[in-house]
Amino acid sequence: MLAFARLASRLPRGGFQIVRRLGIREARIETVAGPICCDLRESVCYPLLKYGTYPHAAVEIEWLRAAAGPEDVVYDIGANIGFTAALLASRGARVIAFEPSPRAFRMLKKNARAGIEARQVALSDKPGRLFFEERDRLDLSFVAETGTLAIEAVSIDSLGEAPTLIKIDVEGYEPAVLKGATETLRAGPVLFFEALDGDALKESAEIIRAANPAYRISAVTDMNYVARVEPSRVSRRRVGNLARIVGRRGAFAALADRADIAEQLLEQAAAAA
Repeated sequence: MLAFARLASRLPRGGFQIVRRLGIREARIETVAGPICCDLRESVCYPLLKYGTYPHAAVEIEWLRAAAGPEDVVYDIGANIGFTAALLASRGARVIAFEPSPRAFRMLKKNARAGIEARQVALSDKPGRLFFEERDRLDLSFVAETGTLAIEAVSIDSLGEAPTLIKIDVEGYEPAVLKGATETLRAGPVLFFEALDGDALKESAEIIRAANPAYRISAVTDMNYVARVEPSRVSRRRVGNLARIVGRRGAFAALADRADIAEQLLEQAAAAA
């Protein structure tokens, strides 16, 4: 059955619909992050079957791969099925992966290999209960104001750990997660976070700098940003190497040579306000 799914994934279009109808609940897929347990009925798993990675996220994937090492403790907030957690763990990092979605967590738990601890909770500004909206596309699920799926929430500050790298991808809920991390941010962990637009970037940046004014924010892509106090281990030379790996020389050169791109976006947003 899996062999047939692989054949279907080679079709130029319509492959996912065929694969989904096969009803394969669990398959071991080889990826750039190592083997990943996938439910092939879920669209989030289809790119891994077809490409072994997420081509649309190539820049973020290579940045995270280069940023993590054996000395790191990483919070993967919005871990989904565990691809990024596996990628970080493959670099020797200790990863604590947070995912509230029951459907995604079922796979995340199976992908929690050595070095990965999976927790079925959401991160917010304070501990409590929230509602969660599970979408057909799992990677677009989000925390909601109302609903029928109640989930447990904790704050970063309540966890009692000392992470060195925090990755946050929670479909617009990033500011609430950051508000719950003010004590942790005083220690200066590297932050890799998503901002869906200029207003979201401005709000997240204000929270980060209020907690620790020494943070500087730079762009990785048009929706993914890094905040750090000290220069990242991803040096200019390594950024150039990453660019050649993913075929995005221009984007990485801009990151290497203009680390203030996010600062300019923030200034533009402030001027427009």
